Amino acid sequence: MKKKFFKKLSFVLALAMMISVIAPAAGALAASGLKLNSTNKYLHLDVEGKDEYNFNFTAGKKKGYQYFWYSTNEKVATVNPKNGVTTAKGAGKTTIICEVTDADGEFVDTVKATVTVRDNIKEVKISNPVETLKVNEEHDFNRSYVTVAGNTKGSGSVTRWTVEPSEGATINDKGVFVATEAGEYTITARSFQSKAKYNDWKADPEAYAKYVLAEDTTVVKVGATMVEAKQKNLSKVDVKFSSPMDKDEVKENIYVHYVIGDVDIKEQKIKDVKLSADGLTATVAIYDTFVPKATYKVTYPEMDPKTFVAATTSPEDVVGINITTTKARVHENTEVKFELLDKNGVVINQPVDVSNLNSRVELKSSNEYTSLIGNMLTIFKVNDTTTVTATYHTYEFVNGNEIVYKDAQTVVGVEEADLRAEELLAWTIVNDGTAPNFDSGKTKEFIAAGDKGRRLYVQLKLNNSAGTKVSNYDAAYVNKIKLTSSDSSVLFVDETGYLIPVKQGVVRVTVEYDDTEKFLAGNHTYVASFTVTVSPERKPARLSVQDAYYPNVSNSEGIEGIAWSDDKTVIVHLLDQYGDKVVDNLDYAPNLYMKALSVRAKERFGDGEQVFNSTFSPAGLPEGKYQFLIFDAAYPNITGQVTFDVKAPVGDATSWKVEVSGLNKDGFVDVAVNSEADANKQFGVKLMAYARNGVKLGPVNLNNYDVRIKDAKGNILDVASKDDSSEYKYNSTWVVSGSAVSGSAVSGSAVSGSAVSGSAVSGSAVRTKIDKLKTGKYTIDVLKDNTVKARGIVTVVDTQTRPVVKPLSFRSVHTDGVSAFRECFDVTIGGVKDIGVSPEFEKTTVDTRAFAKKVVVKQAIGDSYYIEHEVNVGYYITVPVDFDGYIR
Repeated sequence: MKKKFFKKLSFVLALAMMISVIAPAAGALAASGLKLNSTNKYLHLDVEGKDEYNFNFTAGKKKGYQYFWYSTNEKVATVNPKNGVTTAKGAGKTTIICEVTDADGEFVDTVKATVTVRDNIKEVKISNPVETLKVNEEHDFNRSYVTVAGNTKGSGSVTRWTVEPSEGATINDKGVFVATEAGEYTITARSFQSKAKYNDWKADPEAYAKYVLAEDTTVVKVGATMVEAKQKNLSKVDVKFSSPMDKDEVKENIYVHYVIGDVDIKEQKIKDVKLSADGLTATVAIYDTFVPKATYKVTYPEMDPKTFVAATTSPEDVVGINITTTKARVHENTEVKFELLDKNGVVINQPVDVSNLNSRVELKSSNEYTSLIGNMLTIFKVNDTTTVTATYHTYEFVNGNEIVYKDAQTVVGVEEADLRAEELLAWTIVNDGTAPNFDSGKTKEFIAAGDKGRRLYVQLKLNNSAGTKVSNYDAAYVNKIKLTSSDSSVLFVDETGYLIPVKQGVVRVTVEYDDTEKFLAGNHTYVASFTVTVSPERKPARLSVQDAYYPNVSNSEGIEGIAWSDDKTVIVHLLDQYGDKVVDNLDYAPNLYMKALSVRAKERFGDGEQVFNSTFSPAGLPEGKYQFLIFDAAYPNITGQVTFDVKAPVGDATSWKVEVSGLNKDGFVDVAVNSEADANKQFGVKLMAYARNGVKLGPVNLNNYDVRIKDAKGNILDVASKDDSSEYKYNSTWVVSGSAVSGSAVSGSAVSGSAVSGSAVSGSAVRTKIDKLKTGKYTIDVLKDNTVKARGIVTVVDTQTRPVVKPLSFRSVHTDGVSAFRECFDVTIGGVKDIGVSPEFEKTTVDTRAFAKKVVVKQAIGDSYYIEHEVNVGYYITVPVDFDGYIR
């Protein structure tokens, strides 16, 4: 029959054009009356019940007819030539054709059906992540995937990319990213069954959330570049960046070097870094003064360096003068300060007048009822004013006239109580009880209708000479700052910042300040206002499974006599439409369930619903894919999936890897001590054995190995415990024996003596010191017979809040170091006082002048412990001639 059929095949093909003219449309009845049960079918590769279809005729079949079925692309799908049963083989499209002949072998008809086979992506991974990039630097993040059938290529699914925030950065459909502004960006790769489904999701992500087959995210930090370094005065340089910077990061990473030729001769010790309000300019102050005409280089990691030539301070360099004093407290001597400027705008008489230029300046007051002696001005009446005129004499004459430079400034008399808030620096919305972070890029300005327990905090700048920053988070200022909403039916704001977002809308919040706290008397004054947007009420939208696919899960039960299971913990969160956890914002208690989906999972766990178990223990399970559906009983239509690909290790161990436990979410050992529970923090080390197929066998018995952990200097850490032979423990923090001191928090200013060692002072708590592992990278070597079997790296960090030392005065009457330090400096640690200080003073060439170099600050931890911080101070103070606080 086949032979006879193929003799006629050429004839059939020759008539194809004519037949096509009269052939019926898809799904219609063929000329012969034959009709298929489907003419356009979608199959899903390796999905039970969806990877096969039986084509058959629902009309037109006649007795004696012969039917021969075939596929035009058997790589996509094959068909049984006798019965039309079609099986998916690979992603793509093919045509299933049935040639029909009658009982005599004569051609009757050709019937066709289109089959589209999909092998949907089940897991997508960003395969080329990077931690940092520069502004305008392109990077291809790329992606890899695993399909439902376990394939890593050939899927018809599409992957599309997004970047958040979208302002300042773009990413195309191929995953090529570029940022025009510095900042932290979240890159997300999402996979969809088709372009059409992607377009639907793009139009309405909430309505079509289920169209997302898989997703993966990574975070990249795009660094700014230095634009220029311009000298500001004799010890400060303004460094301009291309994008806003974080003050703490600048302080940690910026360096200034004295350069001769191309050689960095000396690194300048940095005293302070201040950042402009827009974050674009960092004013860097050094302890020394710049050497005139010398070249200095400013460097920052991963940025091109910038250089400047230091200004000279000759009298002829002065081309301008600027009086900076505008207020004087009544009945007090106030120094009239002025800047002498060179042609480049560099202030060449500050912070020290190295060339005695100030002696060329003559000051005069216009008000005879004020006193101006030298540069000290006294005003005797509140709101009284005088115009101070400053004249810089060059002592150079042209045609009998001296060349001088002048400036005039009105100075007003004020009282201490005249403090005002002159500028709104930042605002943020946080959970009640959470400290606000006003740093650039760290504020949060989002709130949705119905959110509970939110606080609005503002940071203001006062008009005093120090430009003090205050906030309604500070207890001393909570009643001095008043907040008002323009529409309480949208957002209610009480005077201290408690928020009740009633409904969606936009309001303006007005900020007022009154240093006397007499709001009822109407003494508060307007400072600023800003817009707050209340977003629509939150609704559950998506079930997030942190890791939806676990490849190469070992079913080993351990080796070397150590029982072990390659347990996987599944983290599931119900998210709202804004991507936030529902449990954090709505009245919701998780009630999760799971149901087996794959054949292997059903065999082991049954196919009924069961309470969600976050831990999957594969030890002893048969190989195969264990796929589960996860949902919350309250929202059964919002689901997620997780798959565990369980495999058996093949053969003995051929490779080993060091595994470290006790790490923080960023993968580091954090030695921060925030409570007594952190007194003896540890991290663990295991050596994991792998079979030749890359599947874990289990941790080895470390008692048969030599474990060495070294710091950067080659010092080896001692093992803290070997209770479990599969894991050795090492201390990252520990209690120091014999380190008891008294531990009452310091109150007031001056105290005498330093912390008492050994015995307790009456009324003080006795505390023991907690020490920490030094920060940095540590190398972990596991050796067998003096041969390294595996090596790992662990990084130790310290996220402890550092003390802040602020000057109170630059003169002390005390002769001992601690009392002098307390009188001149205020020490706080996250707003809390210390329990002891040990300052270090250095002698100067003047007997009554001491340099406060650094201080060791003791911080209380709970009721039983303390830790020490070493803080650089860097100020000169005036002390008695018999001062006894110097380094010995």
